[in-house]
This record gives sequence, C-alpha cells and structure tokens, in this order.
Amino acid sequence: MIRKEAAEFCGLSPATFRRLNESNRFPTPIRLTERRQGWRVSALLEWLDCREQGREWHEYRAALAGNDNRHRTTH
Repeated sequence: MIRKEAAEFCGLSPATFRRLNESNRFPTPIRLTERRQGWRVSALLEWLDCREQGREWHEYRAALAGNDNRHRTTH
C-alpha cells in the first residue's frame, strides 16, 4: 500500500503518518521500486492492534519477538 493509502487505511492525516514514520513509531516500509516505498497490510493491521492495546510500536514488536522484559524479575 502506498503512503496515501496507508495513511487513510490507518485513519491518519498525511502529516501525522509522516511524523510517526519518521520517528520510527510505525512499521518499516518495504521498497516497491527504486523510488517508491509501501507498507504491507499485515504490518498496518499489527500497528492498529498495537494502538488498540495502548502500546508503543517498538514495545509491541519486542513482545511478539519474546523480548518483553518488563515483567522479569532479577535475583
């Protein structure tokens, strides 16, 4: 999905979409051509799930990868 479509899909304004993407708080785009990038629908759906859960994107991805250390205790 290209930038405009992805922003609309997520219910974001173009400015908010750009800001989230530039701050690494959004899924990494894939290269479609040499000069064009896009986003996988599956990644956008994961991002929306993350938002629904009230989590930041990087926290959500870490938890999916099994790297969620917030609940670990040290001995």
